[in-house]
Amino acid sequence: WTHNISGETSGNNKTRTYTARDKYGRESSVTIKYNVDTIKPEFISDYISISGETSAGSKSYNLKDYISSDIVWFTNSLFTVKGESSGGNKPVTEENNFTIQIKVGNDIVSTLQPGANNTFSGTLDVGTTEAEYSKGIILTATDEAGNISSPLNFTVNVDKDFPKITTKNLYTENPEGNPDAQALTNNSF
Repeated sequence: WTHNISGETSGNNKTRTYTARDKYGRESSVTIKYNVDTIKPEFISDYISISGETSAGSKSYNLKDYISSDIVWFTNSLFTVKGESSGGNKPVTEENNFTIQIKVGNDIVSTLQPGANNTFSGTLDVGTTEAEYSKGIILTATDEAGNISSPLNFTVNVDKDFPKITTKNLYTENPEGNPDAQALTNNSF
């Protein structure tokens, strides 16, 4: 037999009692406890931060402020994403167990099991190159019932390379003594 629970509201520790009766009137019953979860987890960016290296040293940014700020340039492709609770507020609203998946682009780079008060922390390397310095990071949370949060998207920009200044050999006199040199004309090059 099955029991259809569609239409029930979300909640934990619900109970149902089922009774079986035979033709002689003898009964036996069982009470089952179950949970109904139809609500997807939700990220609260006020309690989530990203940390990384900048030209001014190690910096941590509240994700809500980071997403709406001017472009921040990091000097290393290694980041920490952290969710912390504060004053009873949680970084993810969810009553049941859940996992957090972190993607860089379409690649899953980490799966986190949140701790007490739905806190979490994960370190990831976004693997940038000079040509691909901007990387999208996506966080999603999936609860035990299979409800998936809306994605939390943000972008990091990484410039690991210092500017390079190339030098030229210049001459104003005696080009025969320095054949690789460039001539200086009109006092400029």
